[in-house]
Amino acid sequence: MYKKVPVIFSVILTTLLLLTASALAYEGSGTSDDPYLVGNYADFISAVNQGGYIQLTANIPLTSKFNFPATSFTIDGQGQYGFVATNSSWPTGSSTKHLVGINTGSAAVTFKDLTFDCATYAQGLNVYQATNVTMDHAAITNTSSKSLAVLTVNGSNVTVINGLDITGNLAVAIDVSKGSGVTQAPSFILEGECTINGLVKTMGTDAVITLYAGTYNRQPNAKFIAQGYYAKDNGDKTWTILPITYTISFAT
Repeated sequence: MYKKVPVIFSVILTTLLLLTASALAYEGSGTSDDPYLVGNYADFISAVNQGGYIQLTANIPLTSKFNFPATSFTIDGQGQYGFVATNSSWPTGSSTKHLVGINTGSAAVTFKDLTFDCATYAQGLNVYQATNVTMDHAAITNTSSKSLAVLTVNGSNVTVINGLDITGNLAVAIDVSKGSGVTQAPSFILEGECTINGLVKTMGTDAVITLYAGTYNRQPNAKFIAQGYYAKDNGDKTWTILPITYTISFAT
């Protein structure tokens, strides 16, 4: 009778360990054809630290600012998922107020078809000294402040393809500046149809901002508009950046 207890205990312990391992495991090999399939915070941390192609299968909850590691990765929200602030007591310091920090150095990082939902607790994104950042059809929503920048680009190179939606009644949508203690001039390129509510601005003279597209509720600075493009006044206090077209007529 007593001899069976260790055996039973061993079976229970083994089962619990297997269940725990299964709960933390995720599928995939980290390629675009066979991405890591990630649906919880623990698996996300493991996958992003490895780098590779990560496909979200659920929203990833954040209780404080998350700083991405300097690994090369693509995070694909499939147009349904992303990162969501869940802490109503979110820290409000200048270095902690953002939903995420993208301080990834020269690593190639892409955020694709996902949403950064600040849930009115956090204040957007801070890209700091990251020189190879791509946003491929992303959105930033529900920031905690209407007066602070939603996307701050400091000493970084950010390229937006297929649009970046920043919505809400905002004063500043995007601030592209060197930032404190930074020597590298930042650059920001935006392509693809999107909605930008709030000003696009820079605090210095070194930033390179190039806008190829987008509809804005604050008139874009002419010096930011790409060569061969213009900001069309839509007559409803919005402006859309479009390519300049020319009509050539021939005498008959």
